[in-house]
Amino acid sequence: MVRIPGTTFSDVDPPKPQAMSEEQFVGVLQSYITFLESRGRASVRNNAASSESSQEDHLLWMCHEATAFMKAGYREKAMRWLGFIQGAFWAHGLRSVDEMKEDNRS
Repeated sequence: MVRIPGTTFSDVDPPKPQAMSEEQFVGVLQSYITFLESRGRASVRNNAASSESSQEDHLLWMCHEATAFMKAGYREKAMRWLGFIQGAFWAHGLRSVDEMKEDNRS
């Protein structure tokens, strides 16, 4: 962004609408919860998960936690967790980047 003397940021860049509403966020996480549960995953916190199945269990736990963070007003933390969850989904080959872009636009 170029800073023009005598202006405020709002003069230069109007605020952008939030990318996702709380309702959209919860919907995306709910779809991931349903998907992981359909694969037989159980919601288990396990920061040292080493197998693919235990990592997916941990991701399911993270989906529930991120949803709770958003509903409690911890939007920034919830969004960081969504980023991690989606990165793990991509790394495990569970969803493509393009699919997740669409998830976030829904």
